[in-house]
Amino acid sequence: MRGFSAAEVAALEAVAVHEVVDDAAIDDHFALGVRPALDALARRGAMVSRTSTQALRVHPMLREVVVEGIRRRDGPPAIRALHASAARYQETVLQAFGQVAEGMDVVAAIFA
Repeated sequence: MRGFSAAEVAALEAVAVHEVVDDAAIDDHFALGVRPALDALARRGAMVSRTSTQALRVHPMLREVVVEGIRRRDGPPAIRALHASAARYQETVLQAFGQVAEGMDVVAAIFA
């Protein structure tokens, strides 16, 4: 992807299937370089922004491009693995707020 560093592409790929990434949980779930890379993209206005709750949001069109790139390079199993990881991440965030949703285990099992 032109215009993005290798670290930025890696960060975008890590969060490609997430609608938003909660700032409080990002360091616990993602590699150490993800936060700085996403913060740099947000500062540049490169289709990454902060929500009113300071979560990070990647524009859906950019996420779609990133997901398609992963699918072409690594195949559908890689996308399923990202969705499974996203389900685990969401469960972690919900537990942190004491709001574990029913069915999270089912969602994680679907994408496992």
